[in-house]
Amino acid sequence: MRFIVIEQASDLQALSARLLRNPAGGQAGSQELSQATLEQIRMLNPHADFQHLEAGTVLLLPEAPELKDADSQSLAGNSFEDFTTRTREGLQAVAQRMKSSAEALAADRAAVTATVKSAAVKRLIESDPLLKKQLDEAGSESSDAQKQAQEASRQLETFQKGLDVELQILRIMLE
Repeated sequence: MRFIVIEQASDLQALSARLLRNPAGGQAGSQELSQATLEQIRMLNPHADFQHLEAGTVLLLPEAPELKDADSQSLAGNSFEDFTTRTREGLQAVAQRMKSSAEALAADRAAVTATVKSAAVKRLIESDPLLKKQLDEAGSESSDAQKQAQEASRQLETFQKGLDVELQILRIMLE
């Protein structure tokens, strides 16, 4: 079994031209064989939308004589471990960016709260009902954004746990 990482957005037609040795089916029967191989690729990759393959999508490929080897890597050796490491590192980078964003949001919220509590700003707010309403709405939106960030963090943790399970299953399938 082999795998390929899509470097730039693509679709099934471009993928076929890239992977198949004879995508046009120049020989009798090779078009059917190519279609069978493409169907195997679809079955191995239920996660993929073949009408719009995003950059970074990883596709598993069967060992088939009509597939070019140039763009793909074998899962033999350390390839699967490399893939696992890269996947986990990428997810950790996302988690770190989310954490940094949540911290920045909390710091901004604390700074605004401290400013609003100052005597001069309190007098200004009390004298302008429209400003008070706008600040109340902004505070509500900020609370909602903080709740969404917390929920996204919980979902990412769940995803990370699920990733480990799925990678173990995939390892068993590929061995």
